[in-house]
Amino acid sequence: MSRVVFFLIGLLLSITAILKLWMLMTDPFADIRTSLPIQIVWVSAIVELGVVWFLFLAKSESPKWLLCVSLFSLFLLVSISELAIGIESCGCAGSFENSP
Repeated sequence: MSRVVFFLIGLLLSITAILKLWMLMTDPFADIRTSLPIQIVWVSAIVELGVVWFLFLAKSESPKWLLCVSLFSLFLLVSISELAIGIESCGCAGSFENSP
C-alpha cells in the first residue's frame, strides 16, 4: 500500500515540478505571478524533482515518510505565511490556475 502512496506523491510532485519549469521557461513574469523571487521557484522545482527521484529509487520507507512530511510541512508554512500577508495564490502548480 505504501508503494502506491509514494508513487502517487511522486507523480504529483513531478507534475507540479514540470509545470513550474514550464512556467519558468515560458513566462517572463513568473516571479510576479508567484510573488516569489525567481531563484526560489527554481530551487523549489529542483527540490521537487530530487524528492521524486528519491521516492522512486530508495528502498527503505522510513526516510521516504520523513522526506514527504518535511517537504509538505515546508509547503504548508510557505502557504500560511503567504496567506497571512494577503497573497491569494502560491504558484505551486506553475501558471496553471483552477478557477472556482
